[in-house]
Amino acid sequence: MKEKFSRRGFLKTAAVMGATLTVSPALDKVQAVAHNKSNAV
Repeated sequence: MKEKFSRRGFLKTAAVMGATLTVSPALDKVQAVAHNKSNAV
């Protein structure tokens, strides 16, 4: 039971970390593109 919980907690943490690492650079790119477009116009 303890092992199952720790594994579930690990997977949940890994999913959150993975989502953060994936989303953060994507948001930075979107903001950079939007910023560049507003400057071009």
